[in-house]
Amino acid sequence: MFDLFNISDTADFEFIQSQIGTDVYINESVEPTRVVITNTNLEQIYDDKKISSLSHIHCGDIIVHEGNKYILITEISTERYNKYKGIMRRLPFTIIFNKNCVYNYVDAYIETATFGLDTGQYITLPSGAIYVTMKDSIDSQKIKLNDRFLIKGKAFKVTGIDTYERVGLCKITAQVDQLSSTDDLINNVADGLTCSVKIVSPSNNILLNVGESSQLVYKSLSGSAMLFSSSDSNVATINSNGIITTVGEGATTITVQLSNNVYYKDSIVVNVKLADKYTISATSDKSSLMYNESALITVKVYNNEVEVFEPSVTFSMVYANMTTPVPATIVELTNVTKHTANIHNVNAGIPEDCYIKVTLDSDSNIYDYIPMHLDYYRPTNKTIIVTGSTTITSNKTDTWTSSVSPNQEDVTWSLYADDQVSTTNKATISSQSGTSVVLKSAMVSSSVPQGYFQLKATLKTDSSVYKFYRIQLKSLI
Repeated sequence: MFDLFNISDTADFEFIQSQIGTDVYINESVEPTRVVITNTNLEQIYDDKKISSLSHIHCGDIIVHEGNKYILITEISTERYNKYKGIMRRLPFTIIFNKNCVYNYVDAYIETATFGLDTGQYITLPSGAIYVTMKDSIDSQKIKLNDRFLIKGKAFKVTGIDTYERVGLCKITAQVDQLSSTDDLINNVADGLTCSVKIVSPSNNILLNVGESSQLVYKSLSGSAMLFSSSDSNVATINSNGIITTVGEGATTITVQLSNNVYYKDSIVVNVKLADKYTISATSDKSSLMYNESALITVKVYNNEVEVFEPSVTFSMVYANMTTPVPATIVELTNVTKHTANIHNVNAGIPEDCYIKVTLDSDSNIYDYIPMHLDYYRPTNKTIIVTGSTTITSNKTDTWTSSVSPNQEDVTWSLYADDQVSTTNKATISSQSGTSVVLKSAMVSSSVPQGYFQLKATLKTDSSVYKFYRIQLKSLI
């Protein structure tokens, strides 16, 4: 049979290597090395393979082949043909040694028995003991006796270290150890829980304004240096002292982790909005009030020029100096809601020029003024006379007129029940002017029986002057 592993002619090997060879990466090189790899009948449980190359390969070399890591455990050089070959074994384990939360990662394979070079026989280890073989390197040289490590949730302690049996390899002997309450069984890190990080403040989903800062406070038993990061630096940044500084609107995830490993970290979400910038705008449906007249005040509240409805306001009346309150004996505030109010002029003294002041409840420095003139009560001898029928039949239309003495003035018309307070359904106003009104009577029925209602004429210039006129609704029968 043709043995690729033992081809002696360099030219033949170069041809075979070019045809069926494969590219591997040796000792983390970025450039591939062309080699020939074949299976071996030896130690199949370890996925051993033969490797041949025209390039130098040495015992302890780490070889990446088809995405898996292997270590060269034997080497044979045939310098006559400038060819190198050996046996490589897959490294199925990555073991983490925890040195005060500085993690040392080594790739290794594990044995419970080993071939003794002195005796030429396999040596079986005592129960609970294992051999861990890895590349003799700077990382392996950090391992010391009594160091602990975890493999698949089981703890081991280093009891021996051998770097002499084979140059390029480090073989440690380890014994099963008791698990500790600080062992991280999820990530297989001995005493890993002592390296945990927990953010104490601020709380998750904190809301900050653009331009604000907040100190991140964390708890960690490791004493190691920390790395801080923000998932979106356009929203917020965090410096090496853990100070969060907001930049723009949005949300970002702030993370703190140990600087020497990525296993232990904690995160919070920081939400950032524009700082509140409230303004208010107050309007009135009248700028001057006669005695006993009312006006409706309406307020709109804005935050960053967007209307908002939650913030409430307070209404008050002040004199022209914008400071001294106007007493309730001059003007009354009624029907007050979060954003509206009525002012009623009860001024019985002299004319007053004052202001309606509207103040934001959450910030007294935000306010608006509306100027208002208050006329005063003048005793009058004006009278209103209403002329028209005192009866109206069912479903009919009729007209009533008004006259005012000593001088003719306009009035407004309204309808009431016979008690002069309640509303009525016995008639409706079809049209009105300052001196006349047209009424349409209802159809007399069980729901609208015959009876009396009141027509009220009120002087436009003085609502204290009015006249009620009693009208009877009759059926046609």
